[in-house]
Amino acid sequence: MGLEDSLRNKKVTFFVGKGGVGKTTLATSVGISLADQLKDKQRVLVASTDPSHSLTDVLQLPYSSEKTIVYPDLPLDVVQIEPRSPDGYAGVHSALRFFKFLSDRGMPIDLDSVSCMISLAEYAVNLGASGYSRLIIDSEPTAGLFRMLDLPENIDKNLRRLSRNPLVPFAVEVLSEMSRNFKKLAAGDFKKDAKALSSLLTRFKAMLYDHNQAGFVVVASPERAVVAETYRLIEELGRYGFSVDGVVFNRFLGDRYDPSRI
Repeated sequence: MGLEDSLRNKKVTFFVGKGGVGKTTLATSVGISLADQLKDKQRVLVASTDPSHSLTDVLQLPYSSEKTIVYPDLPLDVVQIEPRSPDGYAGVHSALRFFKFLSDRGMPIDLDSVSCMISLAEYAVNLGASGYSRLIIDSEPTAGLFRMLDLPENIDKNLRRLSRNPLVPFAVEVLSEMSRNFKKLAAGDFKKDAKALSSLLTRFKAMLYDHNQAGFVVVASPERAVVAETYRLIEELGRYGFSVDGVVFNRFLGDRYDPSRI
């Protein structure tokens, strides 16, 4: 499947690459183009996991972590995915209360990354039910991207181990006696929350690895360091088993492409 067909037909497309190559601009442009083609049909959602908050800047919109309509006559919304505060740990995010309890006691858990990944999974898995036909993702730079892509597998694996471990109810009982905070946490039924999150992550993983549903577009610029990182990124995405649907070189000056200048 070529790049144009991929963008038209796949539900989820990630724009990935080194920081500063123009991922946000291209993701936004593709979102606007798709929305224009899909008028009178389901909407397009452009979501950014990049902490630089460039998405709303590109569209000259005020910053917001809520879904925002871009143009009144175009079926296009944008959203900046942000970490939830502990007060917002509800629904499938409820299991984060357990991780926060461990994090507060010294266990190295990146709660912000986990929270953002769960939000992204929710948008992807519930796309049609939310009235959208396409999700365009302006991803964070390369290192952060792979941390995020590793999270569903790692969290799901650990949640399954915890929910099946016969010692967990005993450990919860002991910790509840030792800690008033944990007693409140246990009352929220961790096992039920863990199963809900595990189900979401399982569906999200299946979508990411399905070449008919999800694809990756690598964005680069004609600079030696960027090209070197782009090669590594494409190889790594291939090792994960993801569909790399195209490479877009941005910021070319002149009418002709000369590979010897890169």
